[in-house]
Amino acid sequence: MSEKNSKTIELHFPVQGKLLPSDHGYPLFSAICEIVPNAHEAEWLGIHTIKGRKDDRGSIRISRHSKLRLRMPIDKVAELYSLAGSNLEIGGYQIKLGVPEIHLLRPSSSLRARFVTIKLKGSEGRFAEAESFLEGVRKQVSDLGVRAEIELERNLLQSGQDEGLARRALRVKDVTITGYGLILRGLSDVDSLLIQERGLGGRRRMGCGLFDPIKVDSEG
Repeated sequence: MSEKNSKTIELHFPVQGKLLPSDHGYPLFSAICEIVPNAHEAEWLGIHTIKGRKDDRGSIRISRHSKLRLRMPIDKVAELYSLAGSNLEIGGYQIKLGVPEIHLLRPSSSLRARFVTIKLKGSEGRFAEAESFLEGVRKQVSDLGVRAEIELERNLLQSGQDEGLARRALRVKDVTITGYGLILRGLSDVDSLLIQERGLGGRRRMGCGLFDPIKVDSEG
């Protein structure tokens, strides 16, 4: 498998707007389903949360570089392309989507997911212990036949100070879903693309379990 023959792509929609809630994975998914009802049951779909600059009021500020990124099999593009020109209401804020570009996945020896959540017995409503979480990740990676070095992401301040593990949470109606940032290293090209296509854990349509190449990579 190579970058050229991967059957998974991303649609990148330009985003116009001012603010979004920092935790907008679920309301973004809901807003997309209002326009594309089939997205509700689309297990093949991954929806990245929209990047922006965080403020101190629980919001992010949208920039001219902000994109809505949808990951999907290439034969599903027509189902989501209809979002172009749509207005979405997300947590009380409004955004407008432009005409998307199609981007191919590219392999990288190192991948990062901002938020991975794995259902572990006894972890509902609270953070799973790190080692239990890692055991769940190792099993999923092994089940895919992938070889990788696995590490939990750590929060680092601009000063370089380590604030500890990157624990994160997602609100879905009245339920809080918990997880961690995750990094995979030492991947072959084939395994890298497989992880990006399949993801790890659940809630991929709410921004979880989606891996991207780490920008500063030993591959240059």
